[in-house]
Amino acid sequence: MIQRPFYLKQLVQLMNNDMVKVITGVRRSGKSILLELYRDYLKTQGVPADDIIYLNFEAFNLLSVKTEDQLFQLLQERLHHDAHLYILLDEIQMVDGWQRVVNGVRVSYDCDIVVTGSNAKMLSGELATLLSGRYVESGDSNLSIFLSRVSGS
Repeated sequence: MIQRPFYLKQLVQLMNNDMVKVITGVRRSGKSILLELYRDYLKTQGVPADDIIYLNFEAFNLLSVKTEDQLFQLLQERLHHDAHLYILLDEIQMVDGWQRVVNGVRVSYDCDIVVTGSNAKMLSGELATLLSGRYVESGDSNLSIFLSRVSGS
């Protein structure tokens, strides 16, 4: 696994606020690796496994999750109010209407949310407007970390 200390440090510095962290980049730029590194970091900091919700929407077992209703059901099974949660959603652009669900989780739970997705899908339309001026510049043009209060349409 390629280590990404620059980007991991950015995520760590941004953790535990109510902003959704959005990692975007071209295909194969390391978005998923960065999310896995962040998950591993949380574990080394003593965050219990039950408090980390990691979902990769390109994984075979999640390929059928395509709508906000399906995402809602999937998350509802895993969410709890017992502790601060870390919600890591990889390739979230695969789910139509994900913004509404993520925003609902953000306002309803004590949580830190990080999502990844490709530039083309994540930065088109409404999300690009929402993210305008709220991002952390990265060291190269292939990977960026944005902050947003994501809202549904």
